[in-house]
Amino acid sequence: MLADRVVILENGRISEDGPARDVLQRPRSRFAAGLAGLNFVTGQITGHGLKAGALNLYGQHDDLPGPLPTGQPGVAVFPPSAVSVFLTEAHGSPRNSFAVAITDLEPHGDGIRVRAGKGGLLSADITTAAAADLGLTPGMQVYFVVKAGAVAIYPG
Repeated sequence: MLADRVVILENGRISEDGPARDVLQRPRSRFAAGLAGLNFVTGQITGHGLKAGALNLYGQHDDLPGPLPTGQPGVAVFPPSAVSVFLTEAHGSPRNSFAVAITDLEPHGDGIRVRAGKGGLLSADITTAAAADLGLTPGMQVYFVVKAGAVAIYPG
């Protein structure tokens, strides 16, 4: 928290090195994203954001100069606190709504962290009351919903 510079060692090698703010806001690996507390999705950059398999994520790249390089590898990151959980597909202003299977529910601070997707790689932070109201259980299919403004997309 007090460092000016961060070096991340992964499997005995330096995977990331730079100013703490840059490394933690724009991680280049799932490991670094985990340290920063962010969801991390890799895919191909599209005109609207990122395509990762069947998942299309809309997002922002405001602090990068010029347009993103369409067709190139890219990364999308977003905090678990920006993810809402619905039992049915959400309609309205959020651009990102995708079906996931819950893999785990765990206490996280004063709430619940909902882990979902293949290997529990995506997560949402919700209140305990919301988890109870939704009747969430491992194996259940739900929809993760994230506003495009909460998703940062950048070259991978």
